Parts: sequence; C-alpha cells; structure tokens
Amino acid sequence: MSRLNPQRIPKGAEIIWDTQFTDKTTPAWVYAYLNNRLHSHGVRIIFHKAGVLVFRLLSDHPHSSNP
Repeated sequence: MSRLNPQRIPKGAEIIWDTQFTDKTTPAWVYAYLNNRLHSHGVRIIFHKAGVLVFRLLSDHPHSSNP
C-alpha cells in the first residue's frame, strides 16, 4: 500500500482494507484518506468483519452524495 495514491482510485473501485494491519512504509495520510472516504456519503460498505472492510467508491469526491 505504500505506493498507493488513494486520490487516484476511480469511482466504482472496490477497496479491501484490513484495518488491523499497518506497514512501516505507508504514510499516515494514506490511512487517514481511506478512513475519511469510508465515512463519506460516496461509499457503500460491502463487507465488514473482524477488522476487514470491503467498500465500493460511489463517487470520485470523498464528500459527494451523488452515486
């Protein structure tokens, strides 16, 4: 995930995120960005169990309410 630029993840993408795992090379802002996206209106949670989240981005902008 250290090479991931989350701001370039396209609308419709599904993200699998193990929230119990962090690596030493991923900047904190990447996790903060994903956390903000997860709590925005433009996301649908598909699966959530034991700290693993799968969610779909419904919009390009983290605060958009338009799917």
